[in-house]
Amino acid sequence: MACGTRWLDWIIPDSLFGIDFSDACRWHDDDYSAPGGKTRDECDDKFLGAMVRKARKYGWWRRFWARRFALDYYAAVCDFGQDAWNCCRANDHATSPNHPG
Repeated sequence: MACGTRWLDWIIPDSLFGIDFSDACRWHDDDYSAPGGKTRDECDDKFLGAMVRKARKYGWWRRFWARRFALDYYAAVCDFGQDAWNCCRANDHATSPNHPG
């Protein structure tokens, strides 16, 4: 499981019809988790770019669907990714050497 959470894996699969975005999902998770890293918009835009680059490797019919799925996955992280982003930022503060706790 790379895309989504373990609770949502049944509606956010890593691959659909042989179109596999698991690497892009892992990179996106890594970007979200990087302390003091990129902004959320930068992470989400990089995620879309990785999926579009992957889509280019497919034949024309699968490429069409890969781009469609990429836009859907991107819309999902833009619309529903705020909680995951906030959780990662809270972890930044909790593990920071300057954190009072």
